[in-house]
Amino acid sequence: MPLHVKYRHSTGWTGLPEIHTLPKRPPTPDILRPKNVLIPTSLENARRRAMILIHSTEKDVQCFKEKHFRNARNTFGIETDDLIRYVHEKTGKQARAKDYKEFDQFLSRCRTTASLVQKDELEKMDVILKRTSTFDVLVQKSKEKLEEALNDYVDKYCLSFASEAQNREIKCVHEYENNIVEWRRIAKDTLAELEDILREYAIYCGDSFENFKRQYDNILHCMRSALKMFPRIANALKNWITADEAYPRKLHDQANALMVEKLNKIKEVREQQLRAGHVQHQLKHTDYSTTKITKRLNQTIENKRYFRKKEVSLSEKQQKLELTVAKKQKEMETLYEEHYFEQADSPSASNNILFKISIVQDEIIKLQKTLENTKKNLKNTKIERKTIEKDVHRLQKLCDNSIKSEKYISKEVIVKEEKLKSNHHENRELRKKIECLKKIRSIKLHPDTLKKIFAESYSPGKKFEITDGFGDACKIAAAHIGYKWPLLYLELPFQPARDSNIRNQDIEAFDIAGQKRDLSTMDVALRSLAKWKRLNSKATVYMLVSSLRIIGAGKIANRIEKQRLSTK
Repeated sequence: MPLHVKYRHSTGWTGLPEIHTLPKRPPTPDILRPKNVLIPTSLENARRRAMILIHSTEKDVQCFKEKHFRNARNTFGIETDDLIRYVHEKTGKQARAKDYKEFDQFLSRCRTTASLVQKDELEKMDVILKRTSTFDVLVQKSKEKLEEALNDYVDKYCLSFASEAQNREIKCVHEYENNIVEWRRIAKDTLAELEDILREYAIYCGDSFENFKRQYDNILHCMRSALKMFPRIANALKNWITADEAYPRKLHDQANALMVEKLNKIKEVREQQLRAGHVQHQLKHTDYSTTKITKRLNQTIENKRYFRKKEVSLSEKQQKLELTVAKKQKEMETLYEEHYFEQADSPSASNNILFKISIVQDEIIKLQKTLENTKKNLKNTKIERKTIEKDVHRLQKLCDNSIKSEKYISKEVIVKEEKLKSNHHENRELRKKIECLKKIRSIKLHPDTLKKIFAESYSPGKKFEITDGFGDACKIAAAHIGYKWPLLYLELPFQPARDSNIRNQDIEAFDIAGQKRDLSTMDVALRSLAKWKRLNSKATVYMLVSSLRIIGAGKIANRIEKQRLSTK
């Protein structure tokens, strides 16, 4: 305590209290004093604080320009030199002032007399000194504000979480991440350029007021250049904050656009599956037709070979019959000659010859009939062979066309299958992109994100996980609740309230679905808890734990609480 007082109700009261003052402690330097960094309650709060700092800087810079830098020019001259000499004489300082601040102190000592002697020069000097001192304070404070807005709020909390995209081409995420890199570069490069300008400004101010007076044109140039840096930094930070405010909406719009694209892809895939099925049916039909035509072609070729053999055999038979007929005719001519010579000499021999002639004539008639039949058969066989040859050529052409069609359709089937695979892959990528967008948006809007960043910080490329433990709690409850899950479902609080009859109907529906799909008790319990979460927007782990304790499952509730404590 700084004061030690004897109170009136203590022993030895003498009237007035005795006050013992302690020696004053020297103030703590600003460097050693810890900086109070407040944890933002929400991302909107962090952005609001950053915008307050930026707008305050812009307001201060604009006020300085209007008040002290509207018609800034070098007003040092002979008259001001006389004023400087007068100030030094009046204050009795033989040495020159070290800087404008010390000269301002000298001037304040003799301001009354100087205002009477050199009023106009005093006003000009006051403008110069006020402008310079105000600029020094403005630059330092504005720079600290912008650095605080950049480092403590914007660069720390206005993040894109691009690493959650898992190197997938998501336009709004990559666009925002690239813009962040650009805005960060502009802000930091401009701050570095401002530092260079201020170092140059400090050199021009020099170690004496005389140097300050000589280099005042350069000092004004440095002031002008430094004042141009602040809007550049402020605009980059404002663009960053504005883009961060619109980022969740862009994520939502991109997810919806990808969802529409996914639905169109699914529709296209279904149409392609129908077309692919039709093409596969065509391929099977063509394959069956080709097999059938090939079988007919082979049979026709066999028939062609058969009729060719038959034609050859009939041709040979015809030749033999013609030779036999010719021999019989010669034999008959010989018998006629013998009959002619033997007719007068021996009537009996003549009768024998006539008998032989009649026999030969009958044989010739029979052979001629056989020959005629053979010729007819040969002619018909040739006609049939030619017809079969035409069928062979026709079937061969049909078979070739069918094989070509089959090859073409098989290639088309391969193309359709590859396209289907490609579309399935695109659908999977779209689904993963939508999941990434939803995850980034949930992280961006989650209330615990800022607390985790404040506690653990965030580095680009690092995956970010924010969970409230509700899903893990449901899994633990479902894994250990067993056949008591209907009791738990009946005890869970619903907002809005859900009648017990409707809850019993829900339990029957869960039970029937579980029996149809052969689900385990854990899966059915998980489905019931998922429906509770869906119907109760305010469902929490505390409600689940309380319901478990009511139905006598305290061990499960303790397990969930231990798991929550271990993850914190």
